[in-house]
Amino acid sequence: MAAVLILASLMVAAAVLSSERAADDGAWLDRGHGQTTVLMVLSPRMVYALREWPRMRQAAQDAGFRVLAARDPRVPLAEWWAGIRAAGQPELAFMETVDEHMAVKLGALNHTPASLVARCGQWHPWPVLGVMPDVTWVSVLRAREAQLKEAACP
Repeated sequence: MAAVLILASLMVAAAVLSSERAADDGAWLDRGHGQTTVLMVLSPRMVYALREWPRMRQAAQDAGFRVLAARDPRVPLAEWWAGIRAAGQPELAFMETVDEHMAVKLGALNHTPASLVARCGQWHPWPVLGVMPDVTWVSVLRAREAQLKEAACP
């Protein structure tokens, strides 16, 4: 019964997200928040991606970024659940899947973790790949943010 409820919840969430994504190909992720958004694409296929996610999320949030995460759409749900169990991260069980079209277009599926930086509905064209120390991580995010600030918000 629990598996049915989990599956039903996921299907409802996917339907809602699909309709929003179809409208603007990912711009909805950072619309109206007044902060630069960082979207990290996670996969259990890169062991450090899941283990380092909480630390990297916290460092980015402490630096003033709005931080979201999504799972790699190429990872089957059973593999995702096994990976998060092994990493001791059960809170990631119902993580949304990143829009594959958008992620491919932005190069976020070449390596995980891959982080995309967005501001005013505009995505930086270069993903931030991999796990890194906090100071380096925040420095790279700030550099992406500065490049996006050069373009006026619509």
